[in-house]
Amino acid sequence: EDTAVCLVNSVPLAAQGGASYLWSPASSLNDPTSPNPVASPLDTTMYTVLITTAQGCMVTDSMLVVVQTTVPVPIVNDTVVCLGDNAQLHAQGGDSYLWQAAPGLSNFLGANPVVTPPTSMYYVVQVGNSCGVVLDSAFVEVRQVVADAWPDTLVCPGEAVVLHASGGVGYAWSPVSSNADSLVLDPAVASDYSVVVSDDVGCTDTAFVEVTLFPQPSVTVLGAADLDYGESTMLQASGSGTFIWSPDSSLSCTTCPDPVASPITTTVYTVQLTDTNGCRATDAV
Repeated sequence: EDTAVCLVNSVPLAAQGGASYLWSPASSLNDPTSPNPVASPLDTTMYTVLITTAQGCMVTDSMLVVVQTTVPVPIVNDTVVCLGDNAQLHAQGGDSYLWQAAPGLSNFLGANPVVTPPTSMYYVVQVGNSCGVVLDSAFVEVRQVVADAWPDTLVCPGEAVVLHASGGVGYAWSPVSSNADSLVLDPAVASDYSVVVSDDVGCTDTAFVEVTLFPQPSVTVLGAADLDYGESTMLQASGSGTFIWSPDSSLSCTTCPDPVASPITTTVYTVQLTDTNGCRATDAV
Protein backbone atom coordinates (compact mmCIF):
# COMPACT_ATOMS: atom_id res chain seq x y z
CA GLU A 1 0.00 0.00 0.00
CA ASP A 2 1.36 3.40 -1.01
CA THR A 3 2.15 5.86 1.79
CA ALA A 4 3.54 9.32 2.53
CA VAL A 5 6.37 10.52 4.74
CA CYS A 6 7.65 13.92 5.76
CA LEU A 7 11.16 14.83 4.66
CA VAL A 8 13.87 13.68 7.16
CA ASN A 9 11.45 11.15 8.64
CA SER A 10 11.43 7.45 7.99
CA VAL A 11 8.68 5.03 7.08
CA PRO A 12 8.61 1.21 7.33
CA LEU A 13 7.95 -0.81 4.19
CA ALA A 14 6.29 -4.21 4.36
CA ALA A 15 6.25 -7.36 2.28
CA GLN A 16 5.29 -10.94 3.09
CA GLY A 17 4.84 -14.42 1.66
CA GLY A 18 8.42 -15.17 0.70
CA ALA A 19 11.59 -16.77 1.96
CA SER A 20 13.84 -13.92 0.82
CA TYR A 21 13.40 -10.32 -0.20
CA LEU A 22 15.36 -7.82 -2.21
CA TRP A 23 14.27 -4.17 -2.24
CA SER A 24 15.42 -1.44 -4.63
CA PRO A 25 16.60 1.26 -4.79
CA ALA A 26 18.64 0.23 -1.79
CA SER A 27 20.41 3.51 -1.07
CA SER A 28 17.67 4.92 1.17
CA LEU A 29 16.84 1.63 2.95
CA ASN A 30 18.38 0.43 6.20
CA ASP A 31 18.23 -3.24 5.05
CA PRO A 32 17.17 -3.99 1.45
CA THR A 33 16.94 -7.73 2.21
CA SER A 34 14.48 -7.39 5.07
CA PRO A 35 10.75 -7.98 4.57
CA ASN A 36 10.21 -4.77 6.57
CA PRO A 37 13.01 -2.30 5.80
CA VAL A 38 12.89 1.30 6.98
CA ALA A 39 12.96 3.83 4.15
CA SER A 40 14.38 7.36 4.48
CA PRO A 41 13.97 8.83 0.99
CA LEU A 42 14.87 12.42 0.16
CA ASP A 43 12.22 12.67 -2.51
CA THR A 44 9.22 10.68 -3.74
CA THR A 45 10.42 7.15 -4.54
CA MET A 46 8.90 3.99 -6.01
CA TYR A 47 10.32 1.00 -4.11
CA THR A 48 10.25 -2.41 -5.81
CA VAL A 49 10.65 -5.69 -3.96
CA LEU A 50 11.61 -9.06 -5.46
CA ILE A 51 10.09 -11.83 -3.36
CA THR A 52 11.44 -15.39 -3.65
CA THR A 53 9.43 -18.24 -2.16
CA ALA A 54 10.86 -21.36 -0.55
CA GLN A 55 10.13 -23.22 -3.79
CA GLY A 56 12.17 -20.76 -5.78
CA CYS A 57 9.29 -18.89 -7.35
CA MET A 58 9.79 -15.16 -7.73
CA VAL A 59 7.31 -12.29 -7.77
CA THR A 60 7.72 -8.53 -7.73
CA ASP A 61 5.63 -5.82 -6.14
CA SER A 62 6.06 -2.10 -5.61
CA MET A 63 5.22 0.64 -3.13
CA LEU A 64 5.20 4.38 -3.70
CA VAL A 65 6.51 6.57 -0.88
CA VAL A 66 5.50 10.21 -1.37
CA VAL A 67 7.89 12.61 0.33
CA GLN A 68 6.23 15.73 1.69
CA THR A 69 8.26 18.75 2.71
CA THR A 70 5.79 20.97 4.57
CA VAL A 71 2.56 20.86 6.52
CA PRO A 72 -0.57 21.19 4.35
CA VAL A 73 -1.61 24.46 2.73
CA PRO A 74 -5.40 24.05 2.94
CA ILE A 75 -7.89 25.47 0.47
CA VAL A 76 -11.34 25.64 2.06
CA ASN A 77 -14.18 27.37 0.24
CA ASP A 78 -16.88 29.54 1.82
CA THR A 79 -20.42 29.15 0.55
CA VAL A 80 -23.99 30.45 0.78
CA VAL A 81 -27.11 28.40 1.52
CA CYS A 82 -30.81 29.10 1.97
CA LEU A 83 -32.21 28.57 5.46
CA GLY A 84 -33.19 24.92 5.86
CA ASP A 85 -31.20 23.71 2.84
CA ASN A 86 -28.03 21.63 2.72
CA ALA A 87 -24.59 22.82 1.64
CA GLN A 88 -21.56 20.75 0.72
CA LEU A 89 -18.25 21.94 2.09
CA HIS A 90 -15.07 21.59 0.03
CA ALA A 91 -11.56 21.29 1.47
CA GLN A 92 -8.35 20.31 -0.27
CA GLY A 93 -4.59 20.42 0.17
CA GLY A 94 -4.12 17.56 2.62
CA ASP A 95 -4.26 13.80 3.00
CA SER A 96 -6.72 13.70 5.89
CA TYR A 97 -9.60 15.88 7.04
CA LEU A 98 -11.23 16.00 10.47
CA TRP A 99 -14.04 18.49 11.02
CA GLN A 100 -14.81 19.83 14.48
CA ALA A 101 -18.27 19.11 15.87
CA ALA A 102 -20.75 21.86 15.01
CA PRO A 103 -24.52 22.26 14.54
CA GLY A 104 -25.75 20.77 11.30
CA LEU A 105 -22.65 18.59 10.75
CA SER A 106 -23.07 14.81 11.05
CA ASN A 107 -20.03 13.46 9.16
CA PHE A 108 -16.73 14.62 10.66
CA LEU A 109 -14.37 12.80 8.27
CA GLY A 110 -13.65 13.56 4.64
CA ALA A 111 -12.97 16.60 2.52
CA ASN A 112 -16.55 17.30 1.43
CA PRO A 113 -19.13 16.85 4.21
CA VAL A 114 -22.74 17.99 3.82
CA VAL A 115 -24.02 20.45 6.44
CA THR A 116 -27.38 21.98 7.35
CA PRO A 117 -26.46 25.10 9.33
CA PRO A 118 -29.18 26.69 11.49
CA THR A 119 -27.57 30.11 11.08
CA SER A 120 -24.52 31.69 9.45
CA MET A 121 -21.44 30.08 11.01
CA TYR A 122 -17.91 28.75 10.58
CA TYR A 123 -17.05 25.06 10.22
CA VAL A 124 -13.49 24.27 11.33
CA VAL A 125 -11.45 21.48 9.73
CA GLN A 126 -8.11 19.93 10.68
CA VAL A 127 -6.17 19.25 7.48
CA GLY A 128 -3.27 16.84 7.85
CA ASN A 129 -0.41 15.17 6.03
CA SER A 130 2.72 13.33 7.12
CA CYS A 131 4.36 16.59 8.21
CA GLY A 132 1.61 17.77 10.53
CA VAL A 133 -1.84 19.33 10.73
CA VAL A 134 -3.24 22.79 10.06
CA LEU A 135 -6.63 24.27 11.06
CA ASP A 136 -8.76 26.14 8.55
CA SER A 137 -12.44 27.02 8.34
CA ALA A 138 -15.32 27.42 5.89
CA PHE A 139 -17.87 30.16 6.45
CA VAL A 140 -21.43 29.23 5.50
CA GLU A 141 -23.74 32.20 5.11
CA VAL A 142 -27.37 31.29 5.73
CA ARG A 143 -29.81 33.41 3.74
CA GLN A 144 -33.45 33.90 4.70
CA VAL A 145 -35.85 35.85 2.53
CA VAL A 146 -38.75 37.52 4.35
CA ALA A 147 -41.40 38.43 1.79
CA ASP A 148 -44.02 41.10 2.39
CA ALA A 149 -47.01 42.07 0.25
CA TRP A 150 -49.62 44.78 0.75
CA PRO A 151 -52.25 46.18 0.97
CA ASP A 152 -55.12 43.86 1.74
CA THR A 153 -57.79 46.05 0.24
CA LEU A 154 -61.53 46.51 -0.33
CA VAL A 155 -62.41 48.60 -3.39
CA CYS A 156 -65.37 49.49 -5.56
CA PRO A 157 -66.01 47.48 -8.73
CA GLY A 158 -64.27 49.00 -11.71
CA GLU A 159 -61.61 50.79 -9.68
CA ALA A 160 -57.88 50.15 -10.06
CA VAL A 161 -55.63 48.94 -7.26
CA VAL A 162 -51.84 48.65 -7.02
CA LEU A 163 -50.33 45.81 -4.97
CA HIS A 164 -46.77 46.03 -3.66
CA ALA A 165 -44.13 43.53 -2.50
CA SER A 166 -40.71 43.79 -0.89
CA GLY A 167 -37.96 41.65 0.58
CA GLY A 168 -35.87 40.55 -2.40
CA VAL A 169 -34.59 41.28 -5.89
CA GLY A 170 -36.93 39.02 -7.87
CA TYR A 171 -40.72 38.83 -7.84
CA ALA A 172 -43.24 36.45 -9.41
CA TRP A 173 -46.94 37.28 -8.95
CA SER A 174 -49.87 34.90 -9.34
CA PRO A 175 -52.56 34.39 -10.59
CA VAL A 176 -51.91 37.58 -12.56
CA SER A 177 -48.37 37.33 -13.92
CA SER A 178 -45.83 40.05 -13.23
CA ASN A 179 -42.11 40.13 -12.42
CA ALA A 180 -42.12 43.61 -10.90
CA ASP A 181 -42.30 44.53 -7.22
CA SER A 182 -45.75 46.01 -7.85
CA LEU A 183 -48.85 44.67 -9.59
CA VAL A 184 -51.43 46.97 -11.21
CA LEU A 185 -55.00 45.62 -11.37
CA ASP A 186 -57.17 47.84 -13.57
CA PRO A 187 -59.91 47.08 -12.91
CA ALA A 188 -59.45 45.25 -9.64
CA VAL A 189 -60.52 41.60 -9.58
CA ALA A 190 -61.46 39.99 -6.28
CA SER A 191 -58.94 37.24 -5.49
CA ASP A 192 -56.10 36.09 -3.25
CA TYR A 193 -52.81 37.09 -4.85
CA SER A 194 -49.44 35.52 -4.06
CA VAL A 195 -45.93 36.71 -4.81
CA VAL A 196 -42.76 34.62 -4.64
CA VAL A 197 -39.87 36.84 -3.58
CA SER A 198 -36.29 35.71 -4.30
CA ASP A 199 -32.83 37.02 -3.47
CA ASP A 200 -29.66 37.06 -5.57
CA VAL A 201 -28.75 33.43 -4.74
CA GLY A 202 -32.21 31.98 -5.34
CA CYS A 203 -33.59 31.78 -1.80
CA THR A 204 -37.35 32.40 -1.76
CA ASP A 205 -40.32 33.22 0.41
CA THR A 206 -43.99 33.74 -0.45
CA ALA A 207 -46.34 36.49 0.68
CA PHE A 208 -50.08 36.85 0.14
CA VAL A 209 -52.48 39.76 -0.29
CA GLU A 210 -56.27 39.80 -0.62
CA VAL A 211 -58.35 42.03 -2.87
CA THR A 212 -62.09 42.23 -2.15
CA LEU A 213 -64.79 44.19 -3.98
CA PHE A 214 -67.72 46.10 -2.49
CA PRO A 215 -71.12 45.17 -3.90
CA GLN A 216 -71.93 46.92 -7.15
CA PRO A 217 -74.57 49.63 -6.50
CA SER A 218 -77.44 50.14 -8.93
CA VAL A 219 -79.64 53.06 -9.95
CA THR A 220 -82.70 53.19 -12.24
CA VAL A 221 -84.25 56.30 -13.81
CA LEU A 222 -87.88 56.71 -14.92
CA GLY A 223 -89.42 59.68 -16.74
CA ALA A 224 -91.49 60.71 -19.74
CA ALA A 225 -89.67 60.10 -22.97
CA ASP A 226 -91.75 62.55 -25.10
CA LEU A 227 -92.78 66.11 -24.20
CA ASP A 228 -94.34 68.99 -26.07
CA TYR A 229 -92.41 72.23 -26.13
CA GLY A 230 -92.78 74.02 -22.80
CA GLU A 231 -93.97 70.95 -20.87
CA SER A 232 -92.24 69.54 -17.79
CA THR A 233 -91.89 66.03 -16.39
CA MET A 234 -90.78 64.53 -13.13
CA LEU A 235 -87.75 62.28 -13.28
CA GLN A 236 -87.49 59.50 -10.74
CA ALA A 237 -84.28 57.76 -9.66
CA SER A 238 -84.36 54.71 -7.42
CA GLY A 239 -81.40 53.32 -5.52
CA SER A 240 -79.64 53.49 -2.18
CA GLY A 241 -77.28 56.43 -1.89
CA THR A 242 -76.90 60.06 -2.90
CA PHE A 243 -77.72 61.44 -6.36
CA ILE A 244 -76.20 63.97 -8.72
CA TRP A 245 -78.06 64.86 -11.92
CA SER A 246 -76.74 66.45 -15.09
CA PRO A 247 -77.12 68.62 -17.03
CA ASP A 248 -78.42 70.82 -14.24
CA SER A 249 -79.62 73.89 -16.21
CA SER A 250 -83.20 72.64 -16.76
CA LEU A 251 -83.72 70.68 -13.52
CA SER A 252 -85.49 71.83 -10.39
CA CYS A 253 -83.01 69.94 -8.22
CA THR A 254 -79.69 68.21 -8.95
CA THR A 255 -79.29 66.17 -5.75
CA CYS A 256 -82.83 64.90 -5.10
CA PRO A 257 -84.15 61.55 -6.41
CA ASP A 258 -87.15 63.15 -8.24
CA PRO A 259 -86.30 66.49 -9.89
CA VAL A 260 -88.64 68.19 -12.37
CA ALA A 261 -87.14 68.53 -15.83
CA SER A 262 -88.16 71.43 -18.15
CA PRO A 263 -86.02 70.99 -21.25
CA ILE A 264 -86.31 73.36 -24.20
CA THR A 265 -84.59 70.87 -26.53
CA THR A 266 -84.24 67.11 -26.59
CA THR A 267 -82.05 66.28 -23.61
CA VAL A 268 -80.46 63.18 -22.09
CA TYR A 269 -80.47 63.42 -18.29
CA THR A 270 -77.93 61.34 -16.39
CA VAL A 271 -77.97 60.51 -12.70
CA GLN A 272 -74.97 59.27 -10.73
CA LEU A 273 -75.59 57.38 -7.50
CA THR A 274 -72.91 57.13 -4.80
CA ASP A 275 -73.52 54.53 -2.09
CA THR A 276 -72.23 54.50 1.49
CA ASN A 277 -69.03 52.73 0.39
CA GLY A 278 -68.26 55.47 -2.13
CA CYS A 279 -69.04 53.21 -5.10
CA ARG A 280 -70.89 54.73 -8.07
CA ALA A 281 -73.50 53.74 -10.63
CA THR A 282 -75.17 55.74 -13.42
CA ASP A 283 -78.33 55.63 -15.49
CA ALA A 284 -79.87 57.98 -18.04
CA VAL A 285 -83.22 58.93 -19.61
